[in-house]
Amino acid sequence: MPINNETTVTVPAVVAVPEKTYPHLWLSDIHIQASDTTNGIVNLQALPYDGTTGDVAQNAPAEVISSNNLWGAVVEVPEVAAAMQAIFDAVEPLKAWIATQELGAESESE
Repeated sequence: MPINNETTVTVPAVVAVPEKTYPHLWLSDIHIQASDTTNGIVNLQALPYDGTTGDVAQNAPAEVISSNNLWGAVVEVPEVAAAMQAIFDAVEPLKAWIATQELGAESESE
């Protein structure tokens, strides 16, 4: 899913790689740390991305989106609250999916 970038990034040409413009961002790293219900951080890293071609700029610096006030963002930004709820809602289905993958791997090795 492309995220529109406020500032289009152009990565200069390097040996055997031509210059390319990236109008979107790709979330390459998502880190949430919440030691309790009042303290937490969120740290996202985004790389330039072209949603049309699916190309992610591996040779470009990442944009860092970070806050040491995760729960303040959850309270004040509805989209962040929805994202956190979606993560909580995904835990049990993800665990179940992982278990089925592990069972499949075990039966293949027998």
